[in-house]
Amino acid sequence: EFRRVLFRSALKNARIAWMLDTGQSATSGDLGFCERSEMAGMRLRVAVPGRALARAGAINTLISIAPDDEWRGLSPSPQIAVFSKPFIYQNAEQDDKTFRYVRAAESLKKTGTKILLDMSDNLFADPRRDYALNLLKIADGIVTSSTILQAQIREHSGRDATVIAEPVEGSFATGKFEPPRSSLVTRWLARAGGQPLKLLWFAGQALHFRALMRWKDDLAKLAKRQHLVLDLVARPSAEVEAGVRQFNELGISATLHPWSLAAMEQRFAACDLVLLPTDSTNNHTFTASPNRLVSALWSGRFPIAGVIPSYLELKEFTWKIGRPHV
Repeated sequence: EFRRVLFRSALKNARIAWMLDTGQSATSGDLGFCERSEMAGMRLRVAVPGRALARAGAINTLISIAPDDEWRGLSPSPQIAVFSKPFIYQNAEQDDKTFRYVRAAESLKKTGTKILLDMSDNLFADPRRDYALNLLKIADGIVTSSTILQAQIREHSGRDATVIAEPVEGSFATGKFEPPRSSLVTRWLARAGGQPLKLLWFAGQALHFRALMRWKDDLAKLAKRQHLVLDLVARPSAEVEAGVRQFNELGISATLHPWSLAAMEQRFAACDLVLLPTDSTNNHTFTASPNRLVSALWSGRFPIAGVIPSYLELKEFTWKIGRPHV
């Protein structure tokens, strides 16, 4: 309780600016933009901690790294500027936008603002890794989302980062899995369109969808023996919609649901298993946090997951609720 009092006292009226790319020019006293985002990093690493800080008395401001450089007009200067989700753009036309993160950090630091860098993506895998190294050099403090990314930060920059795991969203549910019984009768009924095995996949990034498509042939083989229903919760795009059509052509009853927190709760409640494929050869996804795996477990649904370090850290916990390994 004493620590809690000290925490609230230190944060009362503290001016905190959250610096990120919202894709538009937007300054807001609250973090509603991030709360509505389909990107888990925006919700879990900006909106949720921002709400907690606000309850402790801090004053949050969302600042977009936009062409008009909104951060130049901040008066008084924020005491802390959190650079969250600092994307390193691979498109050369976006080079200037990437550079704005560094320029904003340098300028704000000159005014006495403390710079906190939240690096939850592997920016060292990009050709423009020098931007990441510059931000790490400027930052007064560094946090990250996984131990593997913590090691990457230390290896590339010599800086120490604190691992802060992401909170979990949605309603807690006890583990439940009631698949159709494995028998000749059930299999015959399944082929005839009877009781299906209901699968769920969800993500906010195209990289995760491409990993799912690499499981397409294996799922198609299973669909010949077992009726499969596959719900996908994601932002609609031409790539995802084309993938849904491919699944249906293979005999898998696939449906795309536009992402929302409400849609996630509904789909978790309706599914039997959650598919979480990963691409262990991709440097961005290899260092990802376990937030999607944790969401599935929190919702009482068993995940079939790819192999990345943050998932393997939870294999013992996953075994305890019913699966021998991830």
